[in-house]
Amino acid sequence: MSDFCCVDVETTNRSRQSVCEIGLARVENGAITDRWGSLVNPQEKFKSMMTHIHGIDPTMVVDSPTIDRIWDRLIGFIGRDGYLCSHSAFDRGALRAVAEKHELDPLLVTWKDSLTMARSAWPEREGYGLRSLADDFGIGFKHHSALEDATVCPKSQ
Repeated sequence: MSDFCCVDVETTNRSRQSVCEIGLARVENGAITDRWGSLVNPQEKFKSMMTHIHGIDPTMVVDSPTIDRIWDRLIGFIGRDGYLCSHSAFDRGALRAVAEKHELDPLLVTWKDSLTMARSAWPEREGYGLRSLADDFGIGFKHHSALEDATVCPKSQ
């Protein structure tokens, strides 16, 4: 798997349908060649706990596009039959949930879970979270920023 995209989403509450930010990083021949991200107006309530985690509040997304307005761009960035890598099954579930909620075409991709790949590659590790892996590899990033998380995901593998 030398060409793929990594994805990360942030949500406003515990509902996977409440995506408020999405980030994608394209990897070709082992190098990040493109990145794309967007704030998303989820039209959902924000929980203060989530805002505390990622720093996104309702005022930041009020003028942002809804997911249905950027879905075609997201699909175009990934490619219809590509590999999509995530560090968590949460991202996969969130994208599936918003597609169903907004009656959008599903993502026709082969999912790869980088968390599972990390566990397989380093069974002796104590922590497999994105922050833990990035710290161990000396990769600095702003955790819980969808674009930053998507970008650091392939670097930590």
